Amino acid sequence: MIVSVVYAKCMYLDRRSLWSDLVSFGSLALPWLLLGDFNIIRHDGERRGGNPRLPCAMEDFSNFIDAGGLLEVPFTRNKLSWCNGQGGLARSWARLDRALCNSRYLDLFPLVSLTYLARRSSDHSPLLVGLKDRLMRYGPSVFKFQQMWTSHDDFWRIVSLVWQEGSYGSGLSSLAIKLKRLKIALRCWNKDVFGWTGAHIKRLEERVEEGETQLQEHYSVDVETDVLATKLELSSWLKREETRIAQKVKKTWIEHGEVNSTFFAALQVRNHFNIQNMKLNDGRFLSSPEAIHEEAVHYFEEFL
Repeated sequence: MIVSVVYAKCMYLDRRSLWSDLVSFGSLALPWLLLGDFNIIRHDGERRGGNPRLPCAMEDFSNFIDAGGLLEVPFTRNKLSWCNGQGGLARSWARLDRALCNSRYLDLFPLVSLTYLARRSSDHSPLLVGLKDRLMRYGPSVFKFQQMWTSHDDFWRIVSLVWQEGSYGSGLSSLAIKLKRLKIALRCWNKDVFGWTGAHIKRLEERVEEGETQLQEHYSVDVETDVLATKLELSSWLKREETRIAQKVKKTWIEHGEVNSTFFAALQVRNHFNIQNMKLNDGRFLSSPEAIHEEAVHYFEEFL
């Protein structure tokens, strides 16, 4: 794991070499966290007062983040981390400090967060990075139907078997019972039979590579037949994985474009059940899972 502490220069031309060096440094296949004073904002919404930043400087910074495949670490509290300390209309604030990370870092800490602490002697807010390696659940996991299941031969057989089972009641009550049974059956089937698409893809890719290595050393009709059959099966699982990613990230263009599964999966992990703080109408902040859960229940009870 790599942690880079950044202190960027004031002149945007001087920062360009830093952006270039960091992008090259980020080519290492390691979890990477960057934090510190980047001395530039991404857009005018990240400042209050003061002179506008140069558009080319903000564009350089955003291009660096995109080129490095970096993501913003979610933050809480006041995002305007810097203040010039002047009085009256000359006073200005800006978000010069932040934390960025790559997808591999999110694999380790899917709930990483950034808190801007109160400024004291410095004109910059201290940065506190919180690391969590698991999701906090506030109840049972939600059942989600996966479109990719329909491409598997066993899927329709399971649906048919569940639907043919007898049930008491009639009309909508009977339908509800069948759907509940089907949900339970699909959960078990997905866990025990269908499995994780990534594991199937990895296994089949290794099998293809092994077969092609054997063919390079000594040709065999049986090995060639097995390689071709494995490639067909691999193609099916790759299509299922594309379907899963498209359904999960809800990006319409992904149906026609190239799937960057690592990037989008990282985004989904970061956002899924990622309620780490809650701000109430009276201005109070809640940060513990117990307090957030209690307040959420109280809020919806008022509608009853």
